[in-house]
Amino acid sequence: MIHSAFILGLVGSLHCLGMCGPISLLVPANPRRYLLSRAIYNSGRITTYVLLGLFIGVLGQQTGFYLSQKYLFIALGVLILTFTLLPIKFKSKIDQSYFITRFTASLRRGISQLSSKGGKSKQFLFGILNGLLPCGMVYAALSGAFVLGSLKEGALYMLFFGIGTLPVMMSFGFIGKWIPSGLKSQKVFIYAYLILGVFFIYKGMHLPTMHGEMTLCKAP
Repeated sequence: MIHSAFILGLVGSLHCLGMCGPISLLVPANPRRYLLSRAIYNSGRITTYVLLGLFIGVLGQQTGFYLSQKYLFIALGVLILTFTLLPIKFKSKIDQSYFITRFTASLRRGISQLSSKGGKSKQFLFGILNGLLPCGMVYAALSGAFVLGSLKEGALYMLFFGIGTLPVMMSFGFIGKWIPSGLKSQKVFIYAYLILGVFFIYKGMHLPTMHGEMTLCKAP
């Protein structure tokens, strides 16, 4: 599963060029220290992913006491496919919900304030906040971390997802304009989600059903 996280990050980062890429250009940087400033920024972004992986891993672990991993994979795969195939008007209502709108606005204000400040700590915090911005590819990665049902594996999954995004995000200023716009469109997100949903269902179908494993505890 870990290798799938890296691939998801690598492919998904093409979509991120249109989302996080322009934001990353706000990171204060001396041209002669481009790589260092981008490394600090991206380390902050990946730190957020790992912390989210720890949190979602705990949730997956707790859920695993009630459902076997086999059914978790299948159920989550079905949910992913269902959401992906929903009409755009329903998805837009979710994106424009009060909580998400307010949360995103607060993050963008913080990012805007940090964009005018230098210093390594500010660049790291810049990445931390950027990692919290709502993103479909991050949601897809967190889905994978959840079904693993482990705090450690959830964190590792998100770490490798973040590492997968590095080649594109580190070199955005150089290669961004050379990547076809079609690869940076919403289609990348849709295709990645469809593949992930099918993969989860396929893996779940091929996992053995463990009798008596991860079932509700009965009172004596």
